[in-house]
Amino acid sequence: MLAGCSDGGDDKADTKPSKMPPTADADFDKVDTGKEAEEAPSSPVLKVGETKTVALDGVEASLTVKSAEYVGTPAMMEKAKGRYVLLGLTIKNTGSKPLDFSPYGVTSWEDEDTAAQDASTLGYDEGPALDTTYKPGQSLTGKLLLDVGRKGGTVSYAGDLMAEEPAFSVELPES
Repeated sequence: MLAGCSDGGDDKADTKPSKMPPTADADFDKVDTGKEAEEAPSSPVLKVGETKTVALDGVEASLTVKSAEYVGTPAMMEKAKGRYVLLGLTIKNTGSKPLDFSPYGVTSWEDEDTAAQDASTLGYDEGPALDTTYKPGQSLTGKLLLDVGRKGGTVSYAGDLMAEEPAFSVELPES
């Protein structure tokens, strides 16, 4: 129990704010690039055909948007929130640590009229699965099946639910 008292005398209390010592985990969110954190990529927006360096779960990666194709049969569309888009991506781990990419539950869609909503689906059965662990230097080209409100808008991958901004976003075509 702490107690304190003052006799109202002329003693002046030290009112300067104390400095906190640096914490041991101050570097926990730095990206593994071999460069300083301020040089790390921040939330790029890509269009079909573009390649950019992104930080995925703290690991530097090269991301290429290969395609965005709106798909769906009438039976599929009954389950969709709007429509489906097959997003073709190439992911390459350019960092020095393994990269775990898992878009389920952390991928959203929004446009200027609609607030962000989950766009995750259970997957796409044709071709390689992008949701896997990439060792340094490994890459993979595959497709994600996403449930979006309508054509256009932006699909974003948060990576971490606690992140303030997405790891990357893809601007979808209007048609």
